[in-house]
Amino acid sequence: MDEFYKGAELGLRVSDQRMRRTNLAERAVQTNRELDIREKQMSADLSRLNLLNKKLDYDMTQQRNDDNEQTVQLDLLKTYKDQLAETANDTADFPELPMPPAGLHGSYSTDAITSRENYINSRTENIEYQRYDRTRKDEADLIDNFGLPADYKAAGVTEQQMMLQSARENRANDTAARISREMGVDPFAAQAKGINPSQYINFNGKLDENNFRAAIQPMSTHVLTNVTQHSSGATAKSYTTKSARKQKQQFATAKQASDHYEKISTEMRRMKAHLMSDSGGGLSEAEATAKVSETYKPDDYIQSGNGTIPLYIGQQVNDKGEIYVYIGGPRKSETSWIKTNN
Repeated sequence: MDEFYKGAELGLRVSDQRMRRTNLAERAVQTNRELDIREKQMSADLSRLNLLNKKLDYDMTQQRNDDNEQTVQLDLLKTYKDQLAETANDTADFPELPMPPAGLHGSYSTDAITSRENYINSRTENIEYQRYDRTRKDEADLIDNFGLPADYKAAGVTEQQMMLQSARENRANDTAARISREMGVDPFAAQAKGINPSQYINFNGKLDENNFRAAIQPMSTHVLTNVTQHSSGATAKSYTTKSARKQKQQFATAKQASDHYEKISTEMRRMKAHLMSDSGGGLSEAEATAKVSETYKPDDYIQSGNGTIPLYIGQQVNDKGEIYVYIGGPRKSETSWIKTNN
């Protein structure tokens, strides 16, 4: 019996030891699991900390870059404004105001542009600048259009004056030729009568147009029909031929109308030939035709296809073998046409 109890007690001890070993193993597993979780948590915390550090470093770097960029922008703007002020205050030669540097952007660029525009506006109100600007534009006109050498200032004073005088005379002759065409006067005929454009150059170096018009008016086949005053102060004058003033009146006979048309046709051909000549400007045929049409305006138009044909008093039209002469008035009215005996 004692042996039985001893065996049972031994069995219980072995079982208890097994349970203890099992509990120890489970505790070890649990401990390892907890350690693994803590390790992962620490790793996540460390990653988050690294991220925060990186973001903080980026923000600080970006702020530093922004501060540096603003410093550069302010330095550029200040340097430009100093240069702008120095240039604007040079009233001796009024040099061209510098453009804003390419490195400026955003509000700094807007500030620079506004500053330049303000200086420009201030300049345009300056009487000295207005005088300088007129002189500069006049010189550019003479160089670009009337033969003044671009380097004429490299010559001596006397030579400069001769070059300027020659260019101004060229411009006066050009203006005089235009006015002569408008008034139906042959420029050579005017010069033959002692009317020389160079005699009418005013103190600004340009042709005194009003006095020149008055001088050639007695030779003109045209009369002044309209004067337009533009907002710029310029005056535009329109002329028409003296014979054209009667164009709206009906002629009594076909012969009178035909004689009228023959006369203005001759005037138109002469004007066109002059315009196409070297002395008249050397215009192309199309350009000369357009100029002639401006002076000798048609009395009406005949529809032809998609366009129109100008109609002048005295022109003949063949209608089914019958010849009709336009004598003036509404084109579609029967009373505006006379049938010829031809």
